[in-house]
Amino acid sequence: MKDFDIHVKGATKVTLFGTDNDTICVPSFAKIDTDRSKGDIDINVEGEVCLGIPSDSEHIELGVKDAKIILTNLHFENLEIDAKGSVTIDADDISGKLDINLADSVADLNLPSDFSFRTKTEGKNNRLNNDRTEDQASANIIEFNGKNSVLNIR
Repeated sequence: MKDFDIHVKGATKVTLFGTDNDTICVPSFAKIDTDRSKGDIDINVEGEVCLGIPSDSEHIELGVKDAKIILTNLHFENLEIDAKGSVTIDADDISGKLDINLADSVADLNLPSDFSFRTKTEGKNNRLNNDRTEDQASANIIEFNGKNSVLNIR
């Protein structure tokens, strides 16, 4: 399984990490629906949640609202974060295309100082504030989509 559709409701902190042994780690109360190629994971919890998926995944979709997201040890073709409200994303040891989709929201994306990336902005009335230097040849793409939103990259 290399594709994951993860929806988290109620959590204030979501940690998504890559596992090195091709395992999936989810809380015991998670609802999981899987087939050979895709896993749907639904979680409804107050507070914090930790999830582990294979570190080399193809497509990951993560839906959250008003949460801090921690991403670590993940290498993907595409990681799509669909978020509402106020969101902070701390990313370490990631690679691939990161799509951040916001509607009437603000997100802060914190990246390691040596992380090479380039950006692309789509949508309506979005503002991207980037304090970092971009590398137009980088394979790591941060695409900001949505409406009436702000993404701050630090």
